[in-house]
Amino acid sequence: MYLPADMTEELLEVHKAEILRFKSSYELYKDMYDKLARRQKLWDEYLDLEVITFIAACRVYIEKALSGFCHCCCCCLIYVTVA
Repeated sequence: MYLPADMTEELLEVHKAEILRFKSSYELYKDMYDKLARRQKLWDEYLDLEVITFIAACRVYIEKALSGFCHCCCCCLIYVTVA
């Protein structure tokens, strides 16, 4: 087992007290931490959905562009008909 040369009983007690303080703080705010974790999960899912929606929109835009029509109006229809 590795022990640094400057590790003393006092320092070990300070570390143990700090761990207890963190555990106590976590228990006190556990509900908030759970809500934050849930929010992060939902945000990640939202971003995934945004990417999927963006890709789908790009696919539609490209298909329309390849067929000779733009995505915004009927000007391409007039152009293709006249040309």
